[in-house]
Amino acid sequence: WLTMRACEPARFRLPRLHSGSPRFIPVSPGRRIIGPPIHSNMPERHPRTVFIFDYLVVDAMLASHALTTLLRNLDECRYRPVVILNRACELQTALQTAGVVTYVLPHGGGHFITKLWQYGSFVYKAVRLARLSQPALFYANNALAGRDAMLTKVFFNVPVAVMLRNIGMFPRGRRFLFRANRFLVHTKHSTEGILPPRVADKSRAVSGCLDMSGFPKRSAAHRASARRSLGVPDDALIVAMIGRLTPQKGQRFFIQAANKVCAGRRNALFMHAGKIPGHASDKLTGSICDEYELELLQLSQDLVRQRRFLWFDYMDDVEKFWAAADVAVLASAGPEAFGLVILEAMACGLPVVATRSGGPAVVVTPDVGILVPMADADALAEAIEALLGDPARRAALGANGRRRVEDQYSPAAFAEVIMTEFDAQAGAEGRM
Repeated sequence: WLTMRACEPARFRLPRLHSGSPRFIPVSPGRRIIGPPIHSNMPERHPRTVFIFDYLVVDAMLASHALTTLLRNLDECRYRPVVILNRACELQTALQTAGVVTYVLPHGGGHFITKLWQYGSFVYKAVRLARLSQPALFYANNALAGRDAMLTKVFFNVPVAVMLRNIGMFPRGRRFLFRANRFLVHTKHSTEGILPPRVADKSRAVSGCLDMSGFPKRSAAHRASARRSLGVPDDALIVAMIGRLTPQKGQRFFIQAANKVCAGRRNALFMHAGKIPGHASDKLTGSICDEYELELLQLSQDLVRQRRFLWFDYMDDVEKFWAAADVAVLASAGPEAFGLVILEAMACGLPVVATRSGGPAVVVTPDVGILVPMADADALAEAIEALLGDPARRAALGANGRRRVEDQYSPAAFAEVIMTEFDAQAGAEGRM
């Protein structure tokens, strides 16, 4: 076993308080609580510690962006986060740079004996950390992280809240996970697609959020700059999509619609970011489906040859990608829990064409975009063509979409809802 000292972050120490129970106290003055002076006759109040578990299969997981947004908006007077990751990654570096207590307890890979050893080590270290810091509750940032939280709960019994971000992506041992105290979902479609009725009453719908600071208001100058950086023509009408290359994301229907639209409109250009089919990705963003990627290459080869369909790899700067476009598309051919890319596109002032695939139907209303049936390239092409041919409608829908994100999907509101859930769970267990 590795000693705990080996995995403790350098910028934090573990002093013992007069009560005898050790707590995590940050060394950095920037993490001190600012408020009125505490007099000797006033009881000192400390923020409650919450363990936040996150399980990353690959570096490029949108759930990680949501976690950093949540942490930036947590009230430090109420909660002190301690993040536990399953692997070293860019998220770890970002959190430590921001002054968040972060531990990496590797587990989840290799053959059976390796996994058994890793999970045994993980539980031992996670429980030891919990006994040192005495958290009020555990929060899991996705279903896989929920498994880790529940394993730790076996030996350190505190409430567990699990954020469910996908549909049909549960790990093994789902019955064990169903014993969590609370489930948070982005839309009711997550509950219907994952949780059985017997545990659905433990769920609450919590809208996603988007930090608008990285999405400037749409302008002609910004659009032209984004197009230059991507190497696309300034006079083209661009239809864009972002997603992992899997059949569930519906790229085949996006390409089929592109062929139909480009056949009747000479200045139309389609582009997709996430991975280039048949090429190694700079950042692995999911399982590789060679047959599907070959199909996408064949479907798009004529348009690619004419430079009317462009493939881009995974992009950290999605704002630049969306800023260069005129219409955003979510062509999902399978159920979606929410669709963060929709919020990103709306934040950039784009009208959205999305399929009726569950969560997107909640976000994309007639005042911000168009909904079409799943797996219907003709309907998708018709909706895209309707927007490309009506600049005034594009502008109106895009402006409405940006206002919707600003009003309904703010990080501060999202964090407040999450902290309210934390309060309720900690209070129910008498850990306030």
